[in-house]
Amino acid sequence: MLKIGGICGSLRKDSLNKKLLLASQHLCPSTATIEILDISNLPLFNQDHENNVIKEVVEFKEKVRKMDGILFVSPEYNYRFFYFFSFSFPFESNNLS
Repeated sequence: MLKIGGICGSLRKDSLNKKLLLASQHLCPSTATIEILDISNLPLFNQDHENNVIKEVVEFKEKVRKMDGILFVSPEYNYRFFYFFSFSFPFESNNLS
């Protein structure tokens, strides 16, 4: 079974992007599952604190490692992804071990 992590770039509880991500769970073929990974509790990335153990970041990294792929669903602002992606994902790309 293919495991896909779904990440919504909008933090608003009733966002259209979150609704699209939920719909993708129902449209997903039976050979895969989509687990929504909540990013609303991740802190903004600060390199000064990069080596500090942050519980939410550790839990997020563990969930991401278990996934075979990631589906990003995000609003577009001025031809760019939602700013939170830029500030939160350095936690995942740095210090993967």
